[in-house]
Amino acid sequence: MNISKGNILPPMLETIHEKERDVPIIEKVEVLVVGGGPAGICAAVAAARNGAKTLLIEHFGFLGGMAATGLPLHAFKLSNGSQIIKGIGQEIVDRLEKIGGTPGHKPGSIVSPSMRTSTAPVDPEAFKRIAVEILEDSSVELLLYTLAVDCIVENSKVKGVIIESKSGRQAIVSDIVVDCSGDGDIAARCGAPFKKGRDKDGLTQPPSLMFVLANVDTEESDKIPRSEVRRLAKKAHELGELPPSVDQLWFFTIQNGIVSVNGTRVNRVDGTEVKDLTRAELESRKQIPQVIDFLKKYIPGFKSAILVGTGPIIGIRETRRIQGDYILNADDIFEARQFEDQIAKSGYEFDIHNPEGAGVTIRYVKNEGAYGIPFRCLLPKKIENLLVAGRCISTTYEAHSSIRVMGPCMAMGQAAGTAAALAVNKKITPRQLDVQELRRTLLEQGVIL
Repeated sequence: MNISKGNILPPMLETIHEKERDVPIIEKVEVLVVGGGPAGICAAVAAARNGAKTLLIEHFGFLGGMAATGLPLHAFKLSNGSQIIKGIGQEIVDRLEKIGGTPGHKPGSIVSPSMRTSTAPVDPEAFKRIAVEILEDSSVELLLYTLAVDCIVENSKVKGVIIESKSGRQAIVSDIVVDCSGDGDIAARCGAPFKKGRDKDGLTQPPSLMFVLANVDTEESDKIPRSEVRRLAKKAHELGELPPSVDQLWFFTIQNGIVSVNGTRVNRVDGTEVKDLTRAELESRKQIPQVIDFLKKYIPGFKSAILVGTGPIIGIRETRRIQGDYILNADDIFEARQFEDQIAKSGYEFDIHNPEGAGVTIRYVKNEGAYGIPFRCLLPKKIENLLVAGRCISTTYEAHSSIRVMGPCMAMGQAAGTAAALAVNKKITPRQLDVQELRRTLLEQGVIL
């Protein structure tokens, strides 16, 4: 190896030149989905059900992403009770209900006074189980413990990805790749343009580490108005009884006596930088005892609570926003705009967690309605045969805070997987696809547009 001084990768002082090597191809598929969170699961199921040979790869040894941490599924219904997200996402909720993994969609006010769309608390172990079952039922191939580290691009067309695993460095060749990594990892590595954070300083919303408490008197804890929880949290924050970045928290009853808590927060974290992720993980774990002490002291039902688990992954709210053929903006959301090429809907509020301290900025969709998410937001600029779905789609910083929750991400995943399969069948790129045919197919398969 040749070691050379370098100043092109600050703050690194040295670089190592790797020798070229041949990478074995281990799979050839029609649609490759990267990322096994809610968006990726729905994308893979949709692609397979629409006739494409589909492989889903996931970095961790489980499926579900943030749904496997105890975070609920938000925004399937509006405040008036009308449902705006169905399709595969709703099928997953139905499967969870059958095994007691969720009580179904409840008013968002049961977890936060500021939340107007619905929420479905989820048992994380139940979600992991259902995720595997729906993939198997749909004949999706699966590789766990597999990290996509690079992409294969020829003449601006994606041909597959390079992976790393216990088996070494390998390649998967595919006709179309769907990036559901959350961070837009593959799109970025393919050369798609992206942005991160606020325009003024690049800061992104802070991450949170979920945790689970048992021995909670959930009959009592469910009675307390969430406005009172917020008032008590702000009081405790002022008294220094909560971490400086935490002045409100949310808890969700996932089973009788068992509650998941969203109550940690670490500022100034770039979720694409490993050192920041490490710091966020460690700081979050240090915050958990302080948050539990608050719950035991102030919130009825938590006096005897015990910590039984922490999230297997930290919850990243925001990293890259891939720049696509259309950039969804704040006015689109606030005005509840509809689009000729929309492939999903959302009514979730503008919800920005302060990246520098405590506090959350909330603003609602006009008339508590729903806006459309254009197909163009799933198409990265400069690259063909690549789709993105989930929180990394093409939006502004403000708009991202509304589309990032799991309900709309699941709907986007189904749209991306369906588009990928249709494009494969027609031997065209997703960008060449007749979007009205895509919309008709989605409608036929239970999607609300």
